[in-house]
Order: sequence, then structure tokens, then C-alpha cells
Amino acid sequence: MDGPQYRYRGTQETRELVVEKMSPVDVVAKLPSTYYYDDAEKVLYLHTSDGRPPAAHEMELIYRGNGILVQGKHYVTVMGFTFRHMQDSGVSFFKGAGDGIAVDNTSYGSRQGIRVYGASNVLVYDNTLFRNENCGVYFAAQSANGAAIGNTAYENVKGVRWSSQSVDALCLDNTLFDNHERGIAIENADRALVRRNKVVNNTASQLLVIQSLYSSESNCYDTGGPGELVAEFYPYFERDRHRTLAEYQRVRRQDLSSRAGGCGALPAKVDVHRLHVEALAYLERARKLLSGAREAEARGGVSRWLEWLLGR
Repeated sequence: MDGPQYRYRGTQETRELVVEKMSPVDVVAKLPSTYYYDDAEKVLYLHTSDGRPPAAHEMELIYRGNGILVQGKHYVTVMGFTFRHMQDSGVSFFKGAGDGIAVDNTSYGSRQGIRVYGASNVLVYDNTLFRNENCGVYFAAQSANGAAIGNTAYENVKGVRWSSQSVDALCLDNTLFDNHERGIAIENADRALVRRNKVVNNTASQLLVIQSLYSSESNCYDTGGPGELVAEFYPYFERDRHRTLAEYQRVRRQDLSSRAGGCGALPAKVDVHRLHVEALAYLERARKLLSGAREAEARGGVSRWLEWLLGR
């Protein structure tokens, strides 16, 4: 990770390595914001975001797998946190978890902003999810009844995504824009309900559907470039790629009440530099808080500590 900016990519999934058969070291030499670790030689190869030496950047090594991991637990609410630069996700509702809520969190610079995997009845509400390597939020592995409501997702690969029999999804009132592939992805996840979303300028398509039964209405779609699609469907033949809302409506008989363009103002993107400064200041504030608490407790126990905390 290059300071508070984008997560660096490994070479394993690059076209240069897989298709063109370049060596990992040559891939790093070619592509900015990439890395390769040679385990045999114990050497890390880096290509920084702007080509300057690593010493000219604030570099971060990601250790932690998840910000908060909920596994095998029910009725857990995760509210009001900021997560960045996790190996996997800011919040993870994992195997056997369920009936959980993630609300009003900011999660960026991880693989997923929020992961729901093998966990049913999870609500993801009013979160800001951006610059994640895969998805803003990803419901997978039979995560039934997963709901994404009122979230903002941008600059991920996909904004919101359901797959692998995560049936009975609800995608409602989300703002999904400037994602590198799709805004909404429904992949082998039947009975998805898609309503009142604002889906704008997602590079490949605004909506992707793979072998899924779904219902979609009252959304707003806007494409920003000539190559962007409104919707696309497996198996990706030309007839399955719809460049305009009118064509998509005519062929699929979905989104008949939706509109093309005029989606209104998009939310401002988070100032990650400001967020970074605030995060670094947290430790010092916490130390002062704890120091003051100990001093107040020594002077008069719990009541004096409460007076100090309240500023009395």
C-alpha cells in the first residue's frame, strides 16, 4: 500500500503474466503500483505508483486479515468504524455468522470493503466503500437474504456483488459509480430484488447478471464512455451486451420504470489524506485520554474519573 492511497497489486492475475507469459519481475517493471516477492531469494520487487523510489513514499505493509471478523456468531452490529488496508476486508461476516448489521462504516484499500461469506440475513447499510481490490460489498457462499441498502461504493472492481447461491438479495438505494468493472453484479444468485439504485460510469457495465433470476425497477443508469454498457449477461455474446437502457428494456423486459441519465449529483469522494491525518492523531488522543483517566482515578475513584471525562 502506497500511503493512504491505492492497494498495490500482485503479479499473479495480470494479463502480462498469465497471457503474455512475462516473468513476474518484468511485470513489475512494466506496471505501476505492483509488487512481486521472490520467496527463494527473499527479495521484494516494487514499482511505485509514480515510478519514484520507495523512499519517496510512505509505504505500508498489510498484516491484519480483517478489521472485525464475525464468525459463527449472530446478532452482531458493527457501527461507525473506519477500516483501511486489511488483507481481506474491513468487516467480515464469515462462516456460520448471521443476522448481523454493518452500518455507517468506511472501508477502503482492502480486498473487499465488507465480506459476507456463508452468513445469512446480513444487512449492509449506509457504508462508504471504495478503492477495494475486489468489491465494495460481496455476499458469497450461500449468504441468503443479504441486503445492501443506502451504501456508496466507488473505485472498486465491483460495487455490490452477490454470487454462489446467495439467494433472495436486496439491492436498494445504493450509489455505485466509477467502479473499474461493474456497479451491480448478480452471479448465480436467484430472486434478487434491485430497486432505486443510482448506477453511474462503471467502466464495463452498470449491471452484470450471470445465470440468475432477478427483478429490477426504478433505478437510474448513466454511462460515461463509449465502451460502457448499461447491462450485460452471461454468456457475453453480442446479443447479451446492452449499450442503452432502451435496448436492455426491449430485450429483457426489466427496468421498465428506470431512467437513463439525469441521476443527480454524486456524493463527494472521501479525502483520504485528511482521513489519514485523523487516523494518525487517534493514538495520541487515546494516550491522553487514558492518562487523564488514570490521574483522575488516582485522585478520587470512579466519580472523579467521570467528572474529568465530562470536563467538570
